[in-house]
Amino acid sequence: MTLLQLKMKKAELRNRMDIERKEGNLCIQPETFIEYQDVIRALKWAESRLLRPIVISLLLVLFILGGCAKVMQGTGLIFEGVGDGVVAGGQHLQESSSNR
Repeated sequence: MTLLQLKMKKAELRNRMDIERKEGNLCIQPETFIEYQDVIRALKWAESRLLRPIVISLLLVLFILGGCAKVMQGTGLIFEGVGDGVVAGGQHLQESSSNR
């Protein structure tokens, strides 16, 4: 069964249990309850199988973004160093030209 079919079966069984409670003085049929528990178990298993790749994908995206942030920070530091060098060179040129 697909995930959608399991969810539809769960809703159907829940409705059937509600009807049985109303008709039978708050009692439901044991077969209905057992079938409902089986569907719940299958639904949890299917959702856990689906959730695992999603969580792994999200973690990989976070690691990639974290790595990109480090690269951007390193590039910024390089450009900052180049900028400082240009400013220091300009000051040196200015001082040397004023000494003449």
